[in-house]
Amino acid sequence: MFNLLICLKFFVTLTSSKLLSLEKAQINLAFCSLIRNFARRNIIYNYMKRYLLFISVALLSMLAVTTFTSCGDDVEENGYKEGAAPIVNGKRLVKINEQEIGYNADGQIVRITSRYNDGTIYDTSYSYELYRIVISPYDDIYYLTNGRITSCKYGFYLADEEKSTEATATYEYDNWGYIKTTTHPLSVVDDEMETYDTKWKDGNIQKITRTYEDSIEEITYTYTSHANNIPPLFYEFPLMDNMLEWQGYFGKRCKNLPATQIRISYGIENNSRVVGSKETHNYNYTIEKGLVTNIKDVCIYEDNTFSTPRTWTREFLYKLEWQ
Repeated sequence: MFNLLICLKFFVTLTSSKLLSLEKAQINLAFCSLIRNFARRNIIYNYMKRYLLFISVALLSMLAVTTFTSCGDDVEENGYKEGAAPIVNGKRLVKINEQEIGYNADGQIVRITSRYNDGTIYDTSYSYELYRIVISPYDDIYYLTNGRITSCKYGFYLADEEKSTEATATYEYDNWGYIKTTTHPLSVVDDEMETYDTKWKDGNIQKITRTYEDSIEEITYTYTSHANNIPPLFYEFPLMDNMLEWQGYFGKRCKNLPATQIRISYGIENNSRVVGSKETHNYNYTIEKGLVTNIKDVCIYEDNTFSTPRTWTREFLYKLEWQ
């Protein structure tokens, strides 16, 4: 467009060679004014384009921030926050029987205070660092890899020598983030190891196989339809702190609350399994407004290690308080 105007000006100049010099000057001035106005409008147009582009990007950025912030708020209200205890229906679990649970500002569990009937008070504290978590007064140190606990160094008590020595437990996970194998020393004297192999199905633990010395223990579970939003009171893993598991440091958690647990211990005689004992646990829950407030564990013991098998029943009660 600019080139067209130049050509037009040149043509008029040629055809108007016989006009008076004043008229030529007026024509030139008019064309120069036209060109300046065109250039000015072109500059303003470019600036307007840049301004509108800036405003558009800014609005989109604000919308994205608002969207992600809202998602974060929804996640926290719905009970999940990475590396912190769940919030259930806007409430936190503050007590299980005699154990009081304390949190920091990030929602992490930092203290368990146990108050017993005889007046004894026992405190357990949790210290969170970048790549490890320390539990005192035990001085158990859990080491993290990509947010999951992969090993634990702990004091191993030797009764015959009345002193402690350091040992290490390890934790392995499958490709989906569920715990697969737990291994720790059964004794540091002869390097015997105890191993827990875990099988999952539909987001829940189906079976745990415990292998130690010449014995095998199998633990199987069935489940309710209730969501699992409480600490693991019924899973048997060595050196797996319940409160850290509840906060997701041991990988993905079971989806549902267990209905039953059956534990069968086998001895090995002549390369064959011999049933030693059996425990059958039946769990009953009281759930109020989506919160588990009471649990009754009815356990039937069967012991076949005696010449005459023995059977007896015990009940365990758990009371949970939320705030």
